[in-house]
Amino acid sequence: MIDTHKPFTRAFYRTFADEDSNTLDEIEFGLYNEDGSVKEVIAVHWVNLYIKIAPELYVFSDGWRALSSFGDLIELLGQNDNKNSTPEEFIEFLLTCGFEGQITPT
Repeated sequence: MIDTHKPFTRAFYRTFADEDSNTLDEIEFGLYNEDGSVKEVIAVHWVNLYIKIAPELYVFSDGWRALSSFGDLIELLGQNDNKNSTPEEFIEFLLTCGFEGQITPT
């Protein structure tokens, strides 16, 4: 269960990978404390597969609890299965699911 004693928000931020990586773009999203510090975070990487660029969900074990709380987002992703959504489309998914928008993490 998520700790409801500390205020947190659903938010995201976008980063871009360096030239030496197969990851071309990244959006990290999750639960952030009001001061912008990370509570629990998940990422989607856009990976160059050489035949196409595809999104990949990337979650360390400390983000599984947050992932389980994003049922609305998982359902929306399921409705868009195998469509290789762009970062801009994924941001729209996040906003549709009530994420508060882009932040600068601390």
